[in-house]
Amino acid sequence: MHAERTGFWMRVVADAEFADAVIDDPLRALSGVTDVEVSTAQVHQLEEMTRDERDEFVRGIVREAFLKGAIARYGQLAEEGLLGAGGPLPPELRAEEADDDEGGGEDAGGRPADDDR
Repeated sequence: MHAERTGFWMRVVADAEFADAVIDDPLRALSGVTDVEVSTAQVHQLEEMTRDERDEFVRGIVREAFLKGAIARYGQLAEEGLLGAGGPLPPELRAEEADDDEGGGEDAGGRPADDDR
């Protein structure tokens, strides 16, 4: 891949409008960009799908990318679906946690702390 060009799936994940355009009509979406590197096989794969299949496929890739990024940053998911339950907090949140130990501030969910709970 050329340094000045963006990978196809990277662009799909980073640009919601482009992702929507790919779902609607992959060839038309690609005709409007010159900075995306895409293989013929990727285009054929998308073109062979129905719009509904593309929608499910593309949104699944975007969801997976965001989930993996969130897990990498905040740790594994708890059974309740909350982030950060299975791993250490990132350094920027650990500093805030130490400040909150003095009372007031926010609870672990980002809500104002209520000392009467």
